[in-house]
Amino acid sequence: MQSDTSATRNTHFHLLLIGLLILLIPTLNYCYRGGSDSPVILNDAYYAELAQSYEPFVPDPLIGAAQGPEDYVVQGRWSEVIDWPEIATGAANLPDGRLMTWASTSKENFGTNNNFTFGSIYDPSTNTFTEENNNFHNTFCAGVSMLPDGRTIAAGGGATITKTSIFDLATNDWALTNELNNPRWYSTTTTLPTGQVLTALGTNTPYSEVWTEGAGWDVRTKLNLQTVLNDNSAPSSQRNWYPALNVAPDGSLFHAGPTSELFSLYLGDDERVVSHGDRENGDPFRLYNTTVMYDVGKMLIAGGGTPALSSAMTVDLNSGSPAVSAANPMNHARSMHNSVVLPDGKVMVIRGTSAGIQFSDQGTQLTPELWDPETGVWQELAQHIVPRNYHSTALLMKDARVAALGGGLCGGCPTNHKNGQFYEPPYLFNTDGSPATRPTIINGEAIAAVGDVINIQGSTDIVKFNMVRLVALTHHHTTDQRLVPLSIQAANDGYYQLSVPANQNVVIPGYYWIFGFNSTGVPTVGHTIKVNANTDVSTTTIASTGAIDYEYYEGTWFSLPNFDFLTPKTVGSLDGFNLTPAQRADEFAIRFTSKINIPETGLYTFYTESDDGSQLLINDQLIVDNNGVHAKIEKQGSIVLTEGLHDIEVTFLELYGDQSLSVNWTGPGFGKTDISANLTTGLSELENPYNGSDPDNSGDPDNSSNPDNSSNPDNSSGPDNSDSSDPTNGVSSG
Repeated sequence: MQSDTSATRNTHFHLLLIGLLILLIPTLNYCYRGGSDSPVILNDAYYAELAQSYEPFVPDPLIGAAQGPEDYVVQGRWSEVIDWPEIATGAANLPDGRLMTWASTSKENFGTNNNFTFGSIYDPSTNTFTEENNNFHNTFCAGVSMLPDGRTIAAGGGATITKTSIFDLATNDWALTNELNNPRWYSTTTTLPTGQVLTALGTNTPYSEVWTEGAGWDVRTKLNLQTVLNDNSAPSSQRNWYPALNVAPDGSLFHAGPTSELFSLYLGDDERVVSHGDRENGDPFRLYNTTVMYDVGKMLIAGGGTPALSSAMTVDLNSGSPAVSAANPMNHARSMHNSVVLPDGKVMVIRGTSAGIQFSDQGTQLTPELWDPETGVWQELAQHIVPRNYHSTALLMKDARVAALGGGLCGGCPTNHKNGQFYEPPYLFNTDGSPATRPTIINGEAIAAVGDVINIQGSTDIVKFNMVRLVALTHHHTTDQRLVPLSIQAANDGYYQLSVPANQNVVIPGYYWIFGFNSTGVPTVGHTIKVNANTDVSTTTIASTGAIDYEYYEGTWFSLPNFDFLTPKTVGSLDGFNLTPAQRADEFAIRFTSKINIPETGLYTFYTESDDGSQLLINDQLIVDNNGVHAKIEKQGSIVLTEGLHDIEVTFLELYGDQSLSVNWTGPGFGKTDISANLTTGLSELENPYNGSDPDNSGDPDNSSNPDNSSNPDNSSGPDNSDSSDPTNGVSSG
């Protein structure tokens, strides 16, 4: 009995303490580290200790009960909750559609080890996880962003951490790079149009630093943010947390919060900070708000604050000075929420709490909202059942769903949420709740430069295209997220020419997913494209040296592309099937064409041994299918051929790692041997759906690649002709 009484007293004490904290939070809310102006150190350790006594969150049993299939087209639908290997405090897109997530030095708790982070990679095509730890750097609380080549960079992350690490797609691992000049904790990392990276604040040092590949971090004293550190709209210990910096169309970095001053950072020869004054009407400090670039130069700012705000605003950065306008408020006040721009330009706001208390699920908002920039209306969506508040993440997926992950990271507390859910937006459903028939992107260019006109092949019902940049985010904050509309320059029977804006401040170099939409707003699965700043993708002809013509392409493919629809970087000829045309070690493809002299009628067997993928065709018929991303393997196929010359085509794909190719054959009277001696050709003119070689205007230059009008252009069964309605788009995780 005495023990029960003691437990009751402890419970009453904790409840009283929590109640007092709620009253104090508006002025004493110091996240992760304490402030010198605080009578007590209200850091993560303090709030995490309090969280141990919280009662587990129990959702209302009526949540979602009223939703039927007919509601999906308005509210969308949530998946079942799935376990996650760690609490996903940080997350990043990978170009092939996988998700990379990480926690800290523990999978369920933050820690002080500066040299390790638990993480994993989730593959939605197989619903499996691969452990992917950072063995050099605790990236919890670091600033993160996506580099132009798809790598993720993480800078700082603690009171003494100057480390910077990069996740490299080529090695599928983290590695250290140049150290910061100053430790940075809750800093913002922003990838610039030049490919450099700027990090700001996260420390009481007002000067920003700029990282250049191969040169390291350089302190820029002219990019002085002392006015932010002096901003009285926020507690002094919070003023240097995650400044909301986004690249504007003029190349400057615009600061939208969370402190009240609006300003722009200008880099280059005339580095300076230009103030635009405070937000109007005394708009308060918006800690843990969100900023989203939902259109060219247009930003939505929503929520944030302690206690949380429901108010929102838009900022137009397309003129000389930012134009700030009040937007309709959200239906629910939120802080510690996440905002995701969907492929159609609408913005989804997920989760959050009205109380804004670290590691607490008090005031959890379970009803997401969707903001329509055309109407300004906030629409309530299907409710989720797991709180996603402090340390949660959310990001768009390649199949146009949304991943909602994590929350907590306080050890044994009941507010830890080591799991995730996936949301299917309304655009994926018919009015009766059945899955909508999706338009498809069959093929398209995988690499481009700003200002290019690119070719996309898809279903004939596509009427609009948008492009969304891949992101890295943590602590409800990302500088990568942006949507770029693509104008259709020409459309002909499923072939589309799209214009990429020429302003690299609008199209920040990096990986994007292109989404096409039919007339009812249903999107395709995203098509991955890498956009470079100043890459010359025009074709260069190399002098003829042999009997095999080749076309060399650069891009990121996970299976062999449709070469007829791409523009080669170089063309030329060789004496044999080899990889000498390659101008880099990874991310390229080659098509070889020639004529093979068959000495006598009979059965012939052809072999390709390759790392990564290859295919061999005779007279446009697929004979050897060695496609995909894989280590060196040999495949074979046989065909009866008549005496004389026959067309032969060999295609090769290299993603990452080693590369090799050999082509051999056997036939009547001879054993396995290299095929090169029996080849003969001259340089042939390349064909393209838009180069005037389509006399019947059918979109099929030789009227043979797709005789049955199916989505399988070469009428083969190879992996590059996978069903485009598959959410994974045939992507391999190899």
